[in-house]
Amino acid sequence: MVALALVVSVLALSTVAPAQSSRPGWGSTPYHNTSGTGVTFRVWAPNATSVYVPGQFNNWSTSATPLAKELTNGVWSGIWSVDVASASPGQQYKYYLNYNGSGFWKHDPRARKVVSSSSAAGNNDIIYDPAAFNWSGDSQPTNALSDLVIYELHIGAFYDPNSGGGLPGKFTDATNRLDFLASLGVNAVELMPIAEFPGYYSWGYNPAAPYAADNYGYGGPDGLKTFVKACHARGMAVLLDVIHNHYGPTDLDLWNFDGWSGSGNGGGIYFY
Repeated sequence: MVALALVVSVLALSTVAPAQSSRPGWGSTPYHNTSGTGVTFRVWAPNATSVYVPGQFNNWSTSATPLAKELTNGVWSGIWSVDVASASPGQQYKYYLNYNGSGFWKHDPRARKVVSSSSAAGNNDIIYDPAAFNWSGDSQPTNALSDLVIYELHIGAFYDPNSGGGLPGKFTDATNRLDFLASLGVNAVELMPIAEFPGYYSWGYNPAAPYAADNYGYGGPDGLKTFVKACHARGMAVLLDVIHNHYGPTDLDLWNFDGWSGSGNGGGIYFY
């Protein structure tokens, strides 16, 4: 009887809901300190009845890794979080939410890197460590705003050695023509929107993942950082165009994110 009670106790502990994370960060945030390594996942989904994070770290299980309701002074504000010790940078993941008895997959609204913005199978989010890039030797230019000579630049079209393969130019391709801009007296580059968008070609005015530098066509966040570092090395500041007034409409998992559509034109929590 004692052995049976121990087994029951172990099974009960194994089904206890996970604890919310006490670590900071939205989306997927790697941590590595004296208390261990892993990834914190945090998402706002106030209408979901449950949220899970399937990924390469749990064989894409839609039930193995639930997020906990995050309470502040005993009050829940719609935020879910969990620390996953088995997760690591470079692994792919997505969220699996339940609403009114239905389950569905969604991109992370705060993903820093994605395979592609499409919701089709295999187009997942990628855990990205924002602290891993080597910024050694980088120094931001100190030109006064009134002295800026700005060149507006579209990454895909500025220098495109990949056009023969039907691909746009990448962040790293653009660095090969920065000396030409410097010779013209340009000391600031303004990038047309580079947030992840559907497909390979776009002006960038249809963002689908607002926190992810386009990876599918342009080369992702490390490519962007490499471009910024190369600009700084030539005394050029880097400005970013951002778009917040017409997301999508295609490849937009932010739409009705947690299942609730709101009212009027709909759109759910990120648009209502």
